[in-house]
Amino acid sequence: MTVRAGVDLNGYWDWAALDGLRERGADVSAAASVNDGGINGAVIHLLESGEFVGGPQTALAPHGRGPGWGEHLGHHDRRKPVRDLLAIAQGRQCARGGEHENEFRALFGALAPDADEAVVAVPDTQIFDEAQQQAYLEALRGAGPLRVSLLWRPIATMLGWLEAGAEGLEDKLWDGIPIATISLMGDSVQVADARLLRRPGRRALLWAPERRRRGFALSGPYAGKAVVDLYAEQLSRKIGLAKEKVVERMMGPWRQAMGRVGAEEVVRLDNRSWRSLPTELPEIALPELPKPETEALERVRDAEVVLLDGPFVENTAWRWHVLAAFGIAGDDPRLRIADPATAARGCREAGRRLSAGDPPYFDFLPQLEINALVDGRQDFVDLIPHGAEVQGGRQYVGRAEADFAINSGASQLTFYLIKEDFDWPRKAVHELPETPDLQHRIDVTVRQTPGQGFARVEISSETYEPFRDAALVLDWNSMETIEKTRKEVLDEAGDVGPDGYPDVQVVPAHPVHWHPDHPRRNLKALLDCYAGSDLFREGQIVAEARRALSDLAQTVPRRQSPRHIASEIGFAYDDFAAYPFVDADGRLPESLPGFPVPEGAEAALDAALRKAERDLGDITSKPATVDNQDLVRDIVMFATWCQTRCPNGVVRFLLGCMEQREAFQLHHKLIVEGLGRSLRREDDLKRFFGFVQDRLNRTGHLNDRHFAALGMTLGRRSHAAGCLTHEQALAFMMEADRLYVAENKKPRDDAYKKLFKYGLLMLAVLLRYRSVRPDFLVPGPNTLAAGVIGHLETAKERIDGFRRAFEAKVRRERNRQTAHHYHAAARRLERHHGIVEELLGFIRMEGGNPNIIQLIEDLD
Repeated sequence: MTVRAGVDLNGYWDWAALDGLRERGADVSAAASVNDGGINGAVIHLLESGEFVGGPQTALAPHGRGPGWGEHLGHHDRRKPVRDLLAIAQGRQCARGGEHENEFRALFGALAPDADEAVVAVPDTQIFDEAQQQAYLEALRGAGPLRVSLLWRPIATMLGWLEAGAEGLEDKLWDGIPIATISLMGDSVQVADARLLRRPGRRALLWAPERRRRGFALSGPYAGKAVVDLYAEQLSRKIGLAKEKVVERMMGPWRQAMGRVGAEEVVRLDNRSWRSLPTELPEIALPELPKPETEALERVRDAEVVLLDGPFVENTAWRWHVLAAFGIAGDDPRLRIADPATAARGCREAGRRLSAGDPPYFDFLPQLEINALVDGRQDFVDLIPHGAEVQGGRQYVGRAEADFAINSGASQLTFYLIKEDFDWPRKAVHELPETPDLQHRIDVTVRQTPGQGFARVEISSETYEPFRDAALVLDWNSMETIEKTRKEVLDEAGDVGPDGYPDVQVVPAHPVHWHPDHPRRNLKALLDCYAGSDLFREGQIVAEARRALSDLAQTVPRRQSPRHIASEIGFAYDDFAAYPFVDADGRLPESLPGFPVPEGAEAALDAALRKAERDLGDITSKPATVDNQDLVRDIVMFATWCQTRCPNGVVRFLLGCMEQREAFQLHHKLIVEGLGRSLRREDDLKRFFGFVQDRLNRTGHLNDRHFAALGMTLGRRSHAAGCLTHEQALAFMMEADRLYVAENKKPRDDAYKKLFKYGLLMLAVLLRYRSVRPDFLVPGPNTLAAGVIGHLETAKERIDGFRRAFEAKVRRERNRQTAHHYHAAARRLERHHGIVEELLGFIRMEGGNPNIIQLIEDLD
C-alpha cells in the first residue's frame, strides 16, 4: 500500500495528514490520521550518535521533559527550528548529502513515517518564485525516498475545507463562486483568492479551485511572530530573563500565541536556579494594524466565502484583531474559521485526487519568452503565453510559433529566455557537436507543471541528427544571467531606445514679448537704447543706458501670457500659457497673427549682447564698487536669460566666479542658475559638472540651485549628457535618491514640494545619460536603481494617501478659501503622483511621457 502524506510545514505549528499507515511492515488498509507536528517544531542533533531527531518532543523546553530525555538533549544549541530549515531550503543553500538533508529526513520521519508520497503546502506570495520552488523541491526530495510535489497553501486550505464537507455549505456553492483565504502566518498575513469550479472526476463531480493570480502578503505588524514577541516580553519582565532567551528556551509564549492553554513548564534561569512558569499568560496589547492595501481588501471584499486559517488561527484575540483590520465582523455570513490542520488535510486530498486522476485545482503559469526571428527581425515570442492555465499536477506542453533554424556553417547556438518574476534575461550558448552544411529547422518546446519549479525548454530537429536523437535542454538554473534590457538583448549595438530616457526639454518662445505696442515696454526699443548708448562717459554712468540695462535685466526673465497682453492691447487671444522671449537655444520666435516680431529684432538683441560682453570686460577690469557690482549683476541677468545665446565672455566670467577667481562676487544663485541657462560648450559643461561634483564631495549635499542648474543643462542640451563622467552621474543620482528618502520622512504638510520637484527633475535629466551609457540605472537586485524604485514607490504611495486626505478635507471644509487651499494641495499631489509613475516607467525601460522634463518644470 502506498503511504500518502499531506504536509503543512510553516515552522510555527506543523501538521501532517496521512493515508495508509505501515505498522511493523504490515499494511493497515484505509487508515487515515492527522499528526500534530507540534508548536515551534524543531529537529535536535544527538551528538552521541550524530543523528537528528524530529517531532513534537523536540519542541519542549531545553532541559527536556519527556521520557528518555536528559538535561542536554533538548538544549537550544542542538535544536534547529523548522522555520530555519525552511529558510535554508528556500534560500537555495541546502546541499545534497549534507547536514540539512539529514535534518529534513528526521523531520519527515517524525511527521510522516514511512510515507512514499508527500504533497507539501507552500506560500502563495510574490517572493516564493520558481527559483524558491525548485530549491525547496530539491531539499525535500533529498530527505529520503519520498516523491514530493508542492501545493499552494491557500489551495490546500480550500481543498481541506471542501474535504471536511464545507461546513454544510456544499449545496449552496455554485460554479465559479469566488472564495478567499486569510492565512495568519508567522511572517505575514497572506491573502489569496480563487474560484470554485464544478468539474467531473473519475466517479463524481468535484469542486476544484481555480487560481488566477498570485497571493498577497501583509508583513510588518501583521506577522504572527510579533504576537509571540509580545508574550515573551511580558514573561521576560515577570521572571527577569532577556526576551531573546525567553523566545529561544521556552514554549509558553509560543503556545499562548497559537491560542493553546499552556502546559506546565519550568525554566533554568541564568543563575542556574529553576523556576516554574504560569500555564497561561495575561492578555497583551496587540499591535496597531494599518489598513490593508487596496488589493488585499478587494480580494476579500469580492469573495462569497472567506476562509480564515493558519497556525495562529486559534488565538481568538489575534484572529478578531486581524479581521477587524479587514472590516470583517464576527457575524459575517461569509466567514469560516478553519482549524490549524486544514491545509495538511487539503494537501492529502490533493494527493488522493492526483493518484485517482481527478483535478485537484487549476492554475496559471508564469509567462516565458524566447528570442526568435519574426518577420525577418529578432524579437521575443511566447513559449508560455501570459495567462496560460493548466490542471494542477499536469504538465503544460507548448511550442513556440516562430522561425528557428541552425544556419549552414554555424558552430554554436545562442538562446535568450525572459521569465515572468525574474528581473533579467538568461543566456545559453551551446557549442554544436557537428557543423551543418545546410540550414536545419529546429523546434522549441516547453514543459512545465504549475507550482513545481522551473520550466524545461527542449530544442529538437527532424533533420539535424544530434538534436533528432536527443533534444538539447535549456536549464534555467545553469543559464547565465544577463543584466541587459529586452532591447539591449535584441539590438546588437546595445542601444537603448526612447523607452529608456525622455526627450530634451523644448522651451518654446512666443512673440508676445516683441509686440511693438506692448503695454509695458517696447523690447526692441530697450535693446536699441542700450546697444546705442555708452554705459560710461568721462568715468560716469550714463543714466539712459543704465535705465535700459536695468529694464532689460528685470524684463527678460519674465514669462508672459499672450492672452493677458492681447486683452490689454485690445484683441482676443486664447493661449493662457506663459512663454519666454527666446527659446532654450536663444532663438527668437516666429511672428504669429496679432503678434509680429519687428524687423531687426534679432540684430538688436545680438548688438545688445555684444555690448554687454564689452561692458562686463570694462567693469571687471576696474576696482569693485557698489555701483559696479550692481551693473555686473544686471549684465549677467540680462545675458544669461538669453539662454545659450549668452556671450562666451559672460559664461567664462561666471565660471570664474563659481571657482572664486573673480574679484566681483555675485550671489551664488545667480552664478549657478545663470550657468545652467547659458552653458553650451562641451569644455564649459565638463568644468561645471566637475565643480558641482567637488561641491558635493566637500559638503555632502546639493541645494535646489544646483539641482535647477543641472536640470537646465542636462534637460535642455541634447549633448550635455555626454559631458558627464559615470562617477558624476552616479553621485548626482545618489544625491537625488537621498532627497527622496528625506521627503518620505516628512509630515504631510511639509512633504513633496519644491525640493522634491528638483529631485524628480534630477532623475529625469540623468536618465538621458543612458544615451551615452545604456547600462546606467538599469533595474536589478541590490542596485542603485532598485533603491530608487523602492523609494519612489514609497513616495507614490504616501502622495496618494496625502491626496486622499486633502480631498476629504475639501469635502468637510465649509470655508471656501480654506477648501480651495486643500483642493490645490490635492491637485498638486495628483500631478506629482503621475510624474513619479512616468519616471518609474522610464527606469524600468517601459517608456513614459517623452516630455516629462517639461511637465516637471511646470510643477508649482
